[in-house]
Amino acid sequence: MNLESDRFPDSELLRYTDGLPLILSPSQPISINQLVETIASRRDELRQKLANHGALLLRGCGVTTVDDFHRTLEA
Repeated sequence: MNLESDRFPDSELLRYTDGLPLILSPSQPISINQLVETIASRRDELRQKLANHGALLLRGCGVTTVDDFHRTLEA
Protein backbone atom coordinates (compact mmCIF):
# COMPACT_ATOMS: atom_id res chain seq x y z
CA MET A 1 0.00 0.00 0.00
CA ASN A 2 1.23 3.46 -0.82
CA LEU A 3 0.46 6.50 1.32
CA GLU A 4 0.78 9.63 -0.76
CA SER A 5 1.34 13.17 0.42
CA ASP A 6 2.42 15.06 -2.69
CA ARG A 7 -1.03 15.54 -4.22
CA PHE A 8 -3.75 17.46 -2.46
CA PRO A 9 -7.32 17.92 -3.60
CA ASP A 10 -7.95 21.51 -4.68
CA SER A 11 -9.92 22.12 -1.50
CA GLU A 12 -6.84 21.20 0.57
CA LEU A 13 -4.27 23.29 -1.29
CA LEU A 14 -5.42 26.57 0.20
CA ARG A 15 -5.40 25.14 3.70
CA TYR A 16 -1.94 23.56 3.51
CA THR A 17 0.80 25.62 5.10
CA ASP A 18 3.87 24.81 7.14
CA GLY A 19 3.01 23.85 10.67
CA LEU A 20 -0.19 22.03 9.81
CA PRO A 21 -0.35 18.23 9.82
CA LEU A 22 1.02 16.32 6.86
CA ILE A 23 -2.01 14.81 5.13
CA LEU A 24 -1.47 11.21 4.04
CA SER A 25 -4.01 9.17 2.10
CA PRO A 26 -3.87 5.81 0.35
CA SER A 27 -3.62 5.66 -3.42
CA GLN A 28 -6.47 3.12 -3.35
CA PRO A 29 -9.05 2.00 -0.76
CA ILE A 30 -7.57 -0.08 2.04
CA SER A 31 -8.76 -2.06 5.03
CA ILE A 32 -7.81 -1.35 8.62
CA ASN A 33 -5.62 -4.49 8.56
CA GLN A 34 -3.68 -3.14 5.56
CA LEU A 35 -3.27 0.21 7.31
CA VAL A 36 -1.91 -1.40 10.47
CA GLU A 37 0.52 -3.52 8.43
CA THR A 38 1.70 -0.48 6.48
CA ILE A 39 2.26 1.60 9.60
CA ALA A 40 4.19 -1.23 11.23
CA SER A 41 6.40 -1.76 8.17
CA ARG A 42 7.07 1.97 7.64
CA ARG A 43 7.27 3.02 11.30
CA ASP A 44 10.67 4.76 11.06
CA GLU A 45 9.65 6.73 7.95
CA LEU A 46 6.36 7.80 9.54
CA ARG A 47 8.09 8.81 12.79
CA GLN A 48 10.46 11.02 10.78
CA LYS A 49 7.50 12.62 8.99
CA LEU A 50 5.85 13.16 12.37
CA ALA A 51 8.99 14.81 13.72
CA ASN A 52 9.24 17.06 10.65
CA HIS A 53 5.57 18.11 10.51
CA GLY A 54 4.38 17.86 14.11
CA ALA A 55 1.34 15.77 13.20
CA LEU A 56 0.10 13.33 10.59
CA LEU A 57 -3.45 13.27 9.30
CA LEU A 58 -4.38 9.87 7.84
CA ARG A 59 -7.34 10.37 5.54
CA GLY A 60 -9.38 7.68 3.79
CA CYS A 61 -7.62 4.86 5.59
CA GLY A 62 -10.54 2.72 6.74
CA VAL A 63 -10.58 3.87 10.38
CA THR A 64 -14.28 3.77 11.27
CA THR A 65 -14.45 2.66 14.91
CA VAL A 66 -12.76 3.44 18.20
CA ASP A 67 -11.13 -0.01 18.05
CA ASP A 68 -9.75 0.77 14.57
CA PHE A 69 -8.31 4.02 15.93
CA HIS A 70 -6.63 2.23 18.84
CA ARG A 71 -5.19 -0.43 16.51
CA THR A 72 -3.74 2.37 14.36
CA LEU A 73 -2.15 4.04 17.38
CA GLU A 74 -0.65 0.78 18.58
CA ALA A 75 0.86 -0.04 15.16
